[in-house]
Amino acid sequence: MASTNIQIFNKNRNHTLTDSEYTNCEERRNGFLGLLARANVFNKFCYQASLVCRAIADFMVNQGYNANDFIVEQFTQNFEDSIISLVTSEINSRVPHAREKNKLYQKGDIATDASLPLWGELECITAGTTSDSDFSSVLPSTINAIGLQIQDGTAIWCLRAKRFSSPLNTPIPFNGQFVEHQVFESGIAKTYYIPIHHETGLEMIDYRYCDGQTVGGFSTIDMRNRFLMCKNSCGANNGEGGTDEVAIEKKHLPTDNFGLNLTCNNWEKTLSGTFKTGDETADHNHPENSYGAEAQGYPLLGGISVQARVTEGGRNTSGVSNKHQHKVTVSFEATHKHGISGTVKLNSNTQQKISVVSRHYKMGYIQRIY
Repeated sequence: MASTNIQIFNKNRNHTLTDSEYTNCEERRNGFLGLLARANVFNKFCYQASLVCRAIADFMVNQGYNANDFIVEQFTQNFEDSIISLVTSEINSRVPHAREKNKLYQKGDIATDASLPLWGELECITAGTTSDSDFSSVLPSTINAIGLQIQDGTAIWCLRAKRFSSPLNTPIPFNGQFVEHQVFESGIAKTYYIPIHHETGLEMIDYRYCDGQTVGGFSTIDMRNRFLMCKNSCGANNGEGGTDEVAIEKKHLPTDNFGLNLTCNNWEKTLSGTFKTGDETADHNHPENSYGAEAQGYPLLGGISVQARVTEGGRNTSGVSNKHQHKVTVSFEATHKHGISGTVKLNSNTQQKISVVSRHYKMGYIQRIY
């Protein structure tokens, strides 16, 4: 087992400057100028330097190499070998290796096999140990789709397409063709769409069109008529914002001038006023001490009806026929109506303030479901 004897100086950080004190102290900027060094400054310097050395030593040990100070040349060689070991391990984890018999594979492992089509590779989707047979014995004789699940011992592979991969349940744009499928679930017909691989022409059954449906236990995000917008903070993905419709209130409208196109159907106006007749004479009788007169239905202004009442006049107390004068005051009130209907149209100045979404292309989004 690899080991190290590199230790951190003043691990408990006793009698040590704070970060702000060390940042601003004269010795850190110009070094020790006298014969004596302040202990709290020296402790801070040694602590930080030894901390970095210990971090390098721990890295070497984690890669399986000793990090001891016995032989400088050996320490240097071990440091170089530990870096090469890390790089090699990372490269190997990303380069598919040939599938092996009786080997334990973990979920996410990638493998290849000579019996696969040139475009295909294997991704382990259920951890397990492969069978003791060649992979050709478990591979279907006819490859009619991408995304086939293949049982191999206790491990399950998914036949993926090289150069076409995306994270699970993450929508990606797809500019290609789809195949329509229909199934019945609980007596309800459901139609879903599977993309076609642009190079092989095969259906990618491990992907679905993002239309928000749940079919066969797999759900997709509904990306139809949606724009993608970057989040303003880290956290769970696929949150939906905005609405399909927005209520426009009066305060949202521009405050510019508007033009009117009107049609006059009915117009309403109340007319009122009074007028008096001139002096008139006639032979007539009145009852003692009183008289009155009232008229209704006089035509006025082209068919408008008015009511007229005598409001003042002379009196005749003799009760006999007599030639005398009356002055009559008539008051009237009438209503004439017209209705108005029409449309409001923005003028040219206001139209310039209205933004329009530019022409754009629409793409389908697909999502890997397993």
